[in-house]
Amino acid sequence: MRSVLCCCVLSTAFATLANGQDAANASPALLRWKLGEGDQLRLKVIQTTKTETKVNDKPTAMSIDTGMEMLWRVDGVEEGGTMRMTQSFTRFMMKTATPDGQTVIHDSLSKEKPSPETQDFARDIGPLLRVRFAVVMSDRGEIADVALTPEAESLLADLPDASKWKSLLTKEGMSRTLRQSLGLLPETPVAVGDAWSNNHELDSPVGKIRLANSYTYESTISRDGKSFEKLAVVTRVEPQNETKPLEGPAIPIPREYGGVFYFDTVAGRLVHSRITQTTVSKVPYRDMTIQVTASSSILMNVTPVNGN
Repeated sequence: MRSVLCCCVLSTAFATLANGQDAANASPALLRWKLGEGDQLRLKVIQTTKTETKVNDKPTAMSIDTGMEMLWRVDGVEEGGTMRMTQSFTRFMMKTATPDGQTVIHDSLSKEKPSPETQDFARDIGPLLRVRFAVVMSDRGEIADVALTPEAESLLADLPDASKWKSLLTKEGMSRTLRQSLGLLPETPVAVGDAWSNNHELDSPVGKIRLANSYTYESTISRDGKSFEKLAVVTRVEPQNETKPLEGPAIPIPREYGGVFYFDTVAGRLVHSRITQTTVSKVPYRDMTIQVTASSSILMNVTPVNGN
């Protein structure tokens, strides 16, 4: 019996090793987006932020889920693979869980009359469903340009500054969300274990910041009968000048965060991505210390429309 068990264990180990060697010895793959004119994709993005405040070792927590569903329509593809798309919005949603245990859900698809807690949400969302962006993306998934249509600029200008959606739906906000969620494919063919990188700068409330992204081709995985390429990213946050002082409590800046991307080489598109980060800040207050831990994640799922 023991010999049979040993044989089974060894067989499994050799099979696992062989699969790993097969992946490592596979020919380098060229990872590229391959969309055609008229193709449509549905992008669902959910950002979850959880904040725990601890005073004298007594924690209180709250969470906010912010979601949106977008439609990409490919208007044209240039000879080098660059895609020009129209991006529209089909759904906005928000879920808030307060420290006292109350949960409030907002959903633009809801047929129910807005409650007092959701009136502002309903007021802001109606116009946003008419917002359109023109998106230009290379076949490596690099966002070259994001532009608001004149109508969209007018709609956002009329939105109250306090709206939670205003900063997200600016040119800069949408560019940042797409770049973070889509990642960047390597310039040349890669095999498992290969790495590549890119940098880009952005303006933040505390000054200019450079994001240094380091990508790794981790493995090929199988799910539901399909194969996907798993890519990982680690992003270092590098301030580029002396940070600006801000009024009120200091805002912690994450020094590093990471994520994973799953790419379908047959379909020529991203399938899923997840980016996560955590910051911890401690603020002295009288004879105590207040510790605030904020963790956030951005999930993106990409699915075809009408089977394209």
